[in-house]
Amino acid sequence: MQQPGNKRSLSDEELDAQLSAFDDDTVTSQHTGRDRSGNFKVNANDVIGQAFQRIEKQAERESIVNDAVKAAAHGVRVLAPILQATSLHGASPEQANSVMGKVLRRTQIDTSKIIAAYGLEETEAPAWLSATISGQVIKIITNSLMEGNTSVLEKSEDSYIRPLIEYAEAASKLGAVAYPTATPQLEIANALMMATCNVMAEFQSFNYFHTNDAQVAADISTYFNDRIIRGTLDDLTDRFDLKPQERVYLANSLLTSAGEMMAQSWKGGVQDTIENLRGLDKKARQAVTANGYPLDKVIERFEAVYQGIELSCESAIRTLDPGRERSAASMDQTKGQRIG
Repeated sequence: MQQPGNKRSLSDEELDAQLSAFDDDTVTSQHTGRDRSGNFKVNANDVIGQAFQRIEKQAERESIVNDAVKAAAHGVRVLAPILQATSLHGASPEQANSVMGKVLRRTQIDTSKIIAAYGLEETEAPAWLSATISGQVIKIITNSLMEGNTSVLEKSEDSYIRPLIEYAEAASKLGAVAYPTATPQLEIANALMMATCNVMAEFQSFNYFHTNDAQVAADISTYFNDRIIRGTLDDLTDRFDLKPQERVYLANSLLTSAGEMMAQSWKGGVQDTIENLRGLDKKARQAVTANGYPLDKVIERFEAVYQGIELSCESAIRTLDPGRERSAASMDQTKGQRIG
């Protein structure tokens, strides 16, 4: 609040003067106005009320500035990885700026698609849900850019977010939206979705002639679930009696790495696939392009790397906490907790 007829804010000195004005002869406990002697006096409540209104106005102004600073800081955290990804592949500042604009536009469009899959309008979605979804989308895009894959920005299809859309559609059928404080099950499910999305970003660049993106996403998710969660993670849970949060922590690390490695394996087979197709006769080539190229080699390349990660994880726990490993008999008697 400002003084009547004065555009400037109340200074600290003026504020102190008004707050200490109870010692002044011009302050009264009666109504503001002139007393019987003709002297003008101000009611004490009016003085302190005006002072605190000014304090409130200043605090509001500072809050706006702080929010703006926070927004700018968040923007830096979001855009810095994108700039790093584009610079890694020799983009000029102008090109990087153009890419960042495309990333933000694509993020906005695809965040809206996922929110719609929850059965919500953009204006109805809680802030935490919008922020979570946009953060996931930007992370997937940035990971792709780090690999030199710009297809998610150049193609209008949304194959790369198919797992997120299907999860949202399933949640909307249950009539519920996941609460921001995720349970261990939801954290592992989210890590599984993000790993699948990383691979689907490469699918969008080169689909190995598989046209049903929903089926491919489901197959990849099932493979990760069987191989990593029901395979590696369950084995480590039983072997080392992992607690729920320990299991979630390992699941996040394993699935994040697996998603990145499978995406690299997918990308690494493109040239060999093209060369193999060129060597086939016309009939065989038509059969492959109609039914999809076998993905066995993609899985083999992934397995060759992932098995090392799997063994390293087991070895690390055993080395750092040698007394924790359970005997085979003990593992048979009681199984570790299955979370996710």
